[in-house]
Amino acid sequence: MRAALFALLLVASPARAAVTPDPGGASAWGAGLALLADAPGPLAVFDQPARLDDRTSPARRVHIALGASRARLFELDALTRTRLALSAGRGPLAAALALETFGPEGARQTRVALGVAARRGSVHGGMAWNEHRAHDTDSGAGALDAGLVVGVRPRLTFALAARSLASGGDPAARPDPDWTIEGALDAGVATFHLARTRDLSGGRTGGGIALVAGPLQVVAGAVGPPTVWSLAIGARGGPARAAFARTTHPSLGASDLIDGTLSW
Repeated sequence: MRAALFALLLVASPARAAVTPDPGGASAWGAGLALLADAPGPLAVFDQPARLDDRTSPARRVHIALGASRARLFELDALTRTRLALSAGRGPLAAALALETFGPEGARQTRVALGVAARRGSVHGGMAWNEHRAHDTDSGAGALDAGLVVGVRPRLTFALAARSLASGGDPAARPDPDWTIEGALDAGVATFHLARTRDLSGGRTGGGIALVAGPLQVVAGAVGPPTVWSLAIGARGGPARAAFARTTHPSLGASDLIDGTLSW
């Protein structure tokens, strides 16, 4: 009952950041909102556009990928976010087109995103334009996201993602700005993540460890305050990849996210 009342307050609140789920996919949720824990691909257009490209794609071949995800907050179906994204890349360039919906009937928000990314050596950069619409007020707004990923050493990577770096349109649909700065250390079978995410409601620090054994990946971590514990499990087989994450809030209960990509 407490979670349901809280959800109603979120939907009624004029602060748009309050009704926005955490950034990232299943692996990022598992690693305390560290976006580098997610594999690069089309779903990155929503939170870190610098990672649209698949770094293993052949330089002379067009690489196409399709991604989908579903997140549910506090076990409430009314607070479900769905995402669908399609990307294409060749060599160092990639682009993606994506659609996101979130919220219950009468207060649903829709976002259409178009992103581009490029890489040169160990530096990856990307930008995405988002068109937001709030169905309850039939209002719209646009926002620009930007991302940068830099590999400073073979096993050490830093990244910055700035969401809603610039925005305009109806304030009822305009997203609030937020950003994530993070680092990842690859130690072979394990990768250590540390991230700081901040929006208008404050900042949170999180981190986790990702363990890989063949096609399987297990990610565990936490973010806070308040401390939210998380666990994610992923698998990859050929061109297909899927992951599931579950987080536990100390007072609001559990949230879960499942995502997957298929490339060819």
